[in-house]
Amino acid sequence: MAVWHTLLQDPGLLQAIVDGLYASEVWRFSHACRVALQSVSYEGRLCCPHVYPSRGTTLSSALRCCQLQQLKSIRPMTELDSDPFLQDLVERLALCSSLEELGPISIDEGGGPYGPEDEVRNRSRPLPAETRCMFSNSSLLPALGNAFEHLRSLERVTLTLRCVHDENEIGSSLIAAIGSCKALKQLRLDLDTTMSSGGEMLAAVAQMLHELGPERRLQSLTLGYSWFSEASDETLHELQAAISVLPLHFVGLLAPQDPEMGSLENACSVLGRTVEEVLVMDGWDHDGLVFPVFLEALCQCPRLKRLHLIGEVPEKLDVESFEQTLRARVSGLPEVCVNCPLGIKIANHTLG
Repeated sequence: MAVWHTLLQDPGLLQAIVDGLYASEVWRFSHACRVALQSVSYEGRLCCPHVYPSRGTTLSSALRCCQLQQLKSIRPMTELDSDPFLQDLVERLALCSSLEELGPISIDEGGGPYGPEDEVRNRSRPLPAETRCMFSNSSLLPALGNAFEHLRSLERVTLTLRCVHDENEIGSSLIAAIGSCKALKQLRLDLDTTMSSGGEMLAAVAQMLHELGPERRLQSLTLGYSWFSEASDETLHELQAAISVLPLHFVGLLAPQDPEMGSLENACSVLGRTVEEVLVMDGWDHDGLVFPVFLEALCQCPRLKRLHLIGEVPEKLDVESFEQTLRARVSGLPEVCVNCPLGIKIANHTLG
């Protein structure tokens, strides 16, 4: 404001600035900008194959302004809360026919599509207060699941699903729908759910993996915060059957719940014979009584090369002895890495 006040008080200075805008160099620069905009646009939309937003409102704008058929990746700089952009994602995701990477994004089933950044997000003017949260996120999830069926090129997904209700049929349906992405090679799925619905969500994971099985493309699977202790014997059997036909090279188990109730023992059902690298974060009980069972499961992975343990290891566990036994029984001579930087990066999904 002070600058404009100074210009208005000095007509000569203002005229000098205005005259400068008519210089040939300025006109050439303006023309170059228009040409550049036209070269990256198609049918009035930007041709931007890779979107790396840092805010949900930015992603929402990108979904509305970009040429979706040419979009290759939606990779937020950090895990984004879905409230500001979920409605736009649901409406337009099916049009992203060339999309290869999606996430990390976080969807709160109990939230609404209008978040704290409403007035920036909503087109030309803010929404009236009475219209905000007109739709809950749960009402949008079925359409989002249907959109996955159109993503024939999708190879990498990083998704967090938060479900605070005991009945999560909608969330389970969304998880199962990911199985329609037949080109999927890398999946990280964090399930923040209640204990009572944990078994139902893992049954949906088993169904999803079963759908991916015939294509035999999934190479990396990370499951976070899943209630393996609540999984039924039938669900564990279905998980084993689905995993047995997948060419998994990497398996990550992040804080499987509840570690004091045998979650890691049940989680071993996702360790197939093709696995070369395993990461477990905070998955063991306080006394480490599960490690003998875990060791036996690892010995059934003949190609295993590396085991990452992230978190506070029980004092009773002799890591060196554990590694020696593992190397003696597995031909790949795997190494055991405890809290190494690489394992921490993988757990935090910070690798490219």
